[in-house]
Amino acid sequence: MAILLIIYNIGLIILFTIVATLAAITYFKHKRRLYLAITLLFLFLILNNILIYLTEQLPWFSVKFNQLFMTTPSPKTILLVAHTFFLVLILTTALKRKISFWQYGLVISHALLLLLVPMLPNNAFKIWIYYFPSDLVNIILASYGLASLKQGTSSPSLDVQDN
Repeated sequence: MAILLIIYNIGLIILFTIVATLAAITYFKHKRRLYLAITLLFLFLILNNILIYLTEQLPWFSVKFNQLFMTTPSPKTILLVAHTFFLVLILTTALKRKISFWQYGLVISHALLLLLVPMLPNNAFKIWIYYFPSDLVNIILASYGLASLKQGTSSPSLDVQDN
């Protein structure tokens, strides 16, 4: 089972690297903000998967990282907030809209919540309450994108011209 986990993690890192590379090449060719946001999103996903891989494979790293996470989860907080921010950028660019006030509020409230969770007592609920808002944010953004597409007010485009 351990070998399957190693193969899975390495496969994800390779897949994310391919996507980030293709998005970066496309960005340098066309100079469009959407491709830069995709590149940065996948670079942060690669960093997140490397952290996960290290915690699963190296016991000494896992102990140190878990101790750090229970007191100040800053590496994961930065990765999760960056993930949310890049998703907002990709969504608004693909829908040809500007980032609205509620989206800024969503990113800021997500960051604040992630910064306040370390003050809770150490238990399984602390871990759950740390990761659950990220899933909630993803559901909110996906629902917004689907509702926008259903309304037909804008059609998504990967060939977005930046103004």
